[in-house]
Amino acid sequence: MTRKYVFSGMSRLGAVSEDTIPDGLLHEVMTEITSAQERRAREIIEQRSHLMKEVAHRLYERESLNGQELREMIDLSGAAKEMQLALPLSGIDNVA
Repeated sequence: MTRKYVFSGMSRLGAVSEDTIPDGLLHEVMTEITSAQERRAREIIEQRSHLMKEVAHRLYERESLNGQELREMIDLSGAAKEMQLALPLSGIDNVA
């Protein structure tokens, strides 16, 4: 996925060709992208740890949640509104 990102011209290098980019530079840019995304993922997980703990607790108690229950937990936590995302959870039947 990171490779596609680089070769689609969306990295700091702009438009590049697979044939002309040095391997060392490609590796450097791909590492930068991966590290940035990892940092962002960790931030989101830390910010939403209360929600994840609540979901884990409910799963421990009941062993499953349906999609509606999960959506309600997300809505009540304010996570969806805070992130301003339309979460694609409508296709979830059960989480276990």
